[in-house]
Amino acid sequence: MTNDAKAQALLASPVGCALILDLSANSHLPLEYFAQPKVSFWLAASAIDFMDPYSDNSHYHQEWATRDAANHADLALQIVSHPAFAWWYEPVDLANQVWTSPRMPHGPDPDPLVPFDSKRWGKPAPPHPDYDAPVPTSWQTTSTLRGASTRQPTAQLAAAPPAWAPGGSTCQITAFAIGAADFICDFPLAAWQIRFHRKVRVREINHPADWHALCQEYPHQARDGRLLPNWPAVSDHWDGIHLTLGGMLSCEQARCAADGQWSMLQFWHAEQTHWLNPLQITGSRMPDVQRSPQWDEWDEWDELARYPYSAYDPAAGNVFWLRRQV
Repeated sequence: MTNDAKAQALLASPVGCALILDLSANSHLPLEYFAQPKVSFWLAASAIDFMDPYSDNSHYHQEWATRDAANHADLALQIVSHPAFAWWYEPVDLANQVWTSPRMPHGPDPDPLVPFDSKRWGKPAPPHPDYDAPVPTSWQTTSTLRGASTRQPTAQLAAAPPAWAPGGSTCQITAFAIGAADFICDFPLAAWQIRFHRKVRVREINHPADWHALCQEYPHQARDGRLLPNWPAVSDHWDGIHLTLGGMLSCEQARCAADGQWSMLQFWHAEQTHWLNPLQITGSRMPDVQRSPQWDEWDEWDELARYPYSAYDPAAGNVFWLRRQV
C-alpha cells in the first residue's frame, strides 16, 4: 500500500480526520513527538471518543472533521511517510499481546473480576452474524504492548514477561484510561500477558479495502445492506483478525464501495486482535493498571492544544466554536 493510499484513507475516516486536526493544532511540536506510542494511543482514543456515533451531535462532529481535515492533506501524507509512524501498520506482535479484564462500574460495587482462564480461550463464543467485531466480549481480544522500557527480546519473554513502565501501554488500556467511547471500567484494571503455544493464522487490516476484501471473501449481508464478514467461514481459514492502529484510524466509520457492494467497519475502537478459534495459550498476570497515580501523566495532555472546531448556526446567524474536552 502506498503512502498516498494511507493518507487518503486517513482523510476518508472521521476518526483519522479528528487525529490529523489535533496534530495540526500542535504544529509547534516535532512530528516525531506524536509517533510515541503513548501519544499516538491517547490521540487515537480521543478521536474515537469524539467520533462515537452514539454521542451527542456525532453527525456534526463527523461533518466538521471531514470538512476541515481536507485542508491538511499534506500533513496526513507527512505522517504516513515518516519512518517513526511505520509501527502504526505493523503486523501483530504475538510476543507482546495483552488481555485485559475490565470490571464495569456499578456505584460502590463494581462487577467482580473475571480472571484469565485458558479453558475459556479453548471455547470461543459463537460470533453474532451482524456484529462488525466477532464477539462483544473482552476475553477474546488482545492489544499490543508498546513503549515499555522493560520489554524483553522475544527469546526472553518466557523468563521475563514485560511489566508496565513509564510510557508503556496498549491502545485498549489507554482507551479505558480516558473512558473513550464504550471503553468504560472500574480501576484498577487487571491485565495478563498472553503466550501462544502453537502457530496462529492472523489476517491483517490496514485499510478499508482490506476490510472490504475480507467481507467479499466471506460475505454476510447485514440488515442495513452492507457487507460484513461471515465469521464462522472466516474462522475456517484465520484464527485472528488484527486491526492495526493505522487500520483503525483509516477504517472506523469509513464506507468502502466496490463491485456494487459496500462495507464499513465500526466499533472496534482500538488496535486489537479478535480471536476466533480455540487457542493454546497461557497468561501471566501483570501489575494492575491504576487510574491514579499511574495515569496522572495524562495531565501533560492539558498542554496540548485541541483543534477548535467551528460551525455555522443558521438560527443565530453566526459562527460558534466548539473546543472539545476528553
